[in-house]
Amino acid sequence: MLFEDCLIRKFIQTSEYDKIIKLAIANHNKLAIDEGLDERTLLHCKIIRDSDKLDNFRVKEEEKIESIFPKMVNNKEEIENSTMSEAVYNSIRNLECVKLTDRKTPIDYWTCVLAFIFDLNFSISYKIVKESNYVNYLINRFDYKIQDTKEKMEQTREILNNYINKKI
Repeated sequence: MLFEDCLIRKFIQTSEYDKIIKLAIANHNKLAIDEGLDERTLLHCKIIRDSDKLDNFRVKEEEKIESIFPKMVNNKEEIENSTMSEAVYNSIRNLECVKLTDRKTPIDYWTCVLAFIFDLNFSISYKIVKESNYVNYLINRFDYKIQDTKEKMEQTREILNNYINKKI
């Protein structure tokens, strides 16, 4: 919309930065940033990605579950009563983002959000996550009813918090 409807000109008059802005937007929510980008464009892609993920954590902290994953998760009880898929848990243990195609259960969708931590690019982003206590808050948002899920979420908490501390 920014470019198709020329809305970008409401924010910046020159077209000098259009290519960087387009690529940063296009790469903001992919599993990985496109390869072969020049250093300046790559930096802007990383800035936008981190900003998007930090905003995602903030929104997930406040928003109703029904609004977060429309048509995928209908209420918090679905998350509390689900089991984590092995592929999703392996992504966490391998310190990787979760592939969208690996999400099978309601808790997988929630864990996918937590795994965004593995794609942050700047130490300041990790500091913000730690200072905001996003990992603990987001994991504590639910009362996991299945023991295996409860254990995996505690292990996920430990893995994520250790990862953040190393990145800081």
